[in-house]
Amino acid sequence: MSGFKVQSFPVESGVYRKDQLKAVLGAADWLRGEEGSSSADRISGSAAAYALVPLIYRAVKLRADAISSVPVHVWKGEQEVAWPFDTDSTELIWQTEAALLLNGFALWLKKPNARRPRDLQWVNPNTVGISYTPGRGLIFKQEGTTDNTSPWTEDQVVYFREFHPTDDVGAGVGAADVAIEDARLLRYLTRFAGRYFENGAMPVTLLGFEYAPSQEESERVEKWFQKMATGIRNAWKVLALRGKVTPTILTPPPKELEMKELNNQARHNVAMAFGIPQTMLEDAANYATAGEHRMSFWQDTVRPRGRIYESAINSQLFKPMGLRLQLDFEEMGIFQVDEAERSNALYNLTLAGYDPITASEVLGYQLNQVQVERILANRPVAEANVTEVNDPDESGAAGEDLKRWERKAARRVKEGRRPNVSFESKAISAGLHAAIEGALEECASVNDVRLAFAGAAGWEAYP
Repeated sequence: MSGFKVQSFPVESGVYRKDQLKAVLGAADWLRGEEGSSSADRISGSAAAYALVPLIYRAVKLRADAISSVPVHVWKGEQEVAWPFDTDSTELIWQTEAALLLNGFALWLKKPNARRPRDLQWVNPNTVGISYTPGRGLIFKQEGTTDNTSPWTEDQVVYFREFHPTDDVGAGVGAADVAIEDARLLRYLTRFAGRYFENGAMPVTLLGFEYAPSQEESERVEKWFQKMATGIRNAWKVLALRGKVTPTILTPPPKELEMKELNNQARHNVAMAFGIPQTMLEDAANYATAGEHRMSFWQDTVRPRGRIYESAINSQLFKPMGLRLQLDFEEMGIFQVDEAERSNALYNLTLAGYDPITASEVLGYQLNQVQVERILANRPVAEANVTEVNDPDESGAAGEDLKRWERKAARRVKEGRRPNVSFESKAISAGLHAAIEGALEECASVNDVRLAFAGAAGWEAYP
């Protein structure tokens, strides 16, 4: 059935003939959107959900864009080295995150298949089957492709997988799998609206005759109703009949089929499955907490994901090569703003009498042993010195100079240079200046620099 849906039949007997029942069922198929739709138009799995449901598409892109935007550093001992492969790390991580969300696992092929590969190739998980063979471990076999070297063993690939509650080796449960029913609901709502307007924005109608019309008259009535749906030029046409015809509307009005609550629930479930605040999937202008939700997304979803990437890549790829990968979230602007606020809070706590170690623990900093020993080596702040630092006139000028010095030292670390740069200031006391210079000699990261300046009050009496 296509176009305006009209079926006619006599209703005086109260019993449908076989052809009449088929007509009713055909109208029901149209309501469900099954008739005339191909398999490519249905949500058969996560790949179809990504291709057909805008919310799934956006959720995958948000997650993949986020994790692939984190700066990547590769270390050989204490020295940073360049990314050792031709394939760009951003591209690999983006594709890997998308595969994990849609398929529950991702695969990098080492090229050539060796412990020290020259390059890496992302493998489409939709083409790979995973099995376990005693004595050989996991086996990855690629199907439907030509000129490949599969099956591959664990040593020949880097294998990422989501957790699965009943499967310890195969594909895990991807976010799109969790949200698949909600994706289907969103697709059905969209398909119904599209098909409704494709068919002239007219409802499915059954025509009930109070008499037994001839085949010719039945067809004439059906054609007349069909023409009535083709445009306003037919609005004043008249059809003469021998008896009464009762049109019965099967399709509820579009307003009743909007199903706003179901739509909102489906969108909420998709956001939950992907770990993305709904404010980031929709228009955030209506939400006063959009900024907080964005930070929560990075802190609670993206950052923990980065640790999983580091663990998998280092253990399966970089450790045998004598290298170590680090995703540096601290370099990103959204975390630098947060760190600046924490640094100011740390500075204020030390001025209030907290020792730098306790103040760091209160604000969530995790000091390594070297940093703790460096702080303990300094004498406690004398009361006179605290009073001097808190003097409004001096603390204002000294504070501004300390901030400029900190920014200069942090910039040098990012450029790969040593942060112990000379800095002239009349407002910073000689003791504090010497303490910071000494602390900067041991700083190896931006976070070390921030801690050096945040604990400056604790080094006022540095010898």
